[in-house]
Amino acid sequence: MWAGTAAPEDVPALQAMSLPMLNAPHQAEVAAAQQQAVQDQAAAQAEADELARLRFPADALPAASLPGLTIPETPAAAAAASPNVSASGRAAAAVSAGAGVRVGPAMRARLEAEARASRAADRAMLGARPGFARPVEGAHMTSPFGQRWGRLHAGVDYAGPVGLSIRAVAGGTVTVAEVQPGYGNLVEVEHEDGSFSRYGHLQKIRVEVGDEVEPAQIIAALGNTGRSTGPHLHFEVRTPKGAPIDPMPWLTDRGVVPVDATK
Repeated sequence: MWAGTAAPEDVPALQAMSLPMLNAPHQAEVAAAQQQAVQDQAAAQAEADELARLRFPADALPAASLPGLTIPETPAAAAAASPNVSASGRAAAAVSAGAGVRVGPAMRARLEAEARASRAADRAMLGARPGFARPVEGAHMTSPFGQRWGRLHAGVDYAGPVGLSIRAVAGGTVTVAEVQPGYGNLVEVEHEDGSFSRYGHLQKIRVEVGDEVEPAQIIAALGNTGRSTGPHLHFEVRTPKGAPIDPMPWLTDRGVVPVDATK
């Protein structure tokens, strides 16, 4: 022990002088504790890296990069990590920042796919009132709402290639996701105002009954199931009581650009 109080600048020197005063057993304990601390840190890092490897097996992302998928403090990295940037912006920024991160082909492809999907959703909502979107892009209307072959055609038909993404025109709850006579694979979504949108002749259903969907969310793929003369989407809008109405004025009132105008 020293009498009085040491000046701050003298502390390191005094500490260094005190180290030899430790007897051998104490020195061994200190060394063992330091070694254990190093081992514990290495084990924790290895565990975190293993978690990263399992989560992104093809990309070998280090655990430190998981939160923002980027390590360097660059504008692109900051944009990728910012919550104020759109999903497509974050994905594109993460891809552009890939030079500073160990992002492999699989992760890069995933980020680019997410960016494309986000841009497609933005296009589907272009010009619409907030909360609404087109049901399909890259298709053209082949049959309007009204009488056809002596009976009511209760929706509009959009012809397009099999597998084309079908999107929810508005947010809501999935009430039907199954095969139904005539419709083939059918999805029905109940919206906040009580109205329903229906999507028929689908190749694949990508939602389940009870799912909450967002506007422009992909819910199915265009197909040729049920009573159909070719690949197309049969799109309906029904009132809360189930009565069919012409989808075109319903969409127009919500600012949704006609599907044909997007080709």
